Amino acid sequence: MRVFLASTLPDALRHELARQIERLKRCVPGGSVRWVKPEHIHLTFKFLGELSSERVQLVIDTTRPVAAAGPPFDLQAIGLGVFPNTRRPNVIWVGVAGDVPRLGALQAGLESSLARAGFDSERRAFHPHLTLGRARRDLGRSTQAALGEGLSQVQIGALGAWRVGSLVLMRSELRPDGPRYFRLDNLPLGSGPSS
Repeated sequence: MRVFLASTLPDALRHELARQIERLKRCVPGGSVRWVKPEHIHLTFKFLGELSSERVQLVIDTTRPVAAAGPPFDLQAIGLGVFPNTRRPNVIWVGVAGDVPRLGALQAGLESSLARAGFDSERRAFHPHLTLGRARRDLGRSTQAALGEGLSQVQIGALGAWRVGSLVLMRSELRPDGPRYFRLDNLPLGSGPSS
């Protein structure tokens, strides 16, 4: 099964992100972006890919003490960005602010513990964000330029905050109408000493 570790968002913030997606749709060429359904927006800590049931259990056993060792913390959704840049926009996202040092420490702890358990390490630096949409792959040069131009005209301020009180192990199922997510386990933060 295809799994990842994430922080889910409160309904109020998802509602605000949905409002921003509708606003962005009016600023970019129609059909140029596959927008994420608001109920699926989350903060990814670690994408683990396709795993057997035994490896999923190893993820749970490895990450539970890391989560338990650190207290809950607060984050804020703020600002609009794109990967890799506005000349070639591929991923459209909202940034993350707040207790970013604690967020980074938790992600680094997860990465380190999972690497010791035999999981592949992420080669790219962790850049926390909430994905709103992805540019369609078959865009012509002029449509891609118009998409980048439209996105560069939009300013997004602070959208809302949320408390990261747990990590959620999610399974994703890819379907033609978009991915479906299923919660496999909840790993509370600050629930006890590291073991």
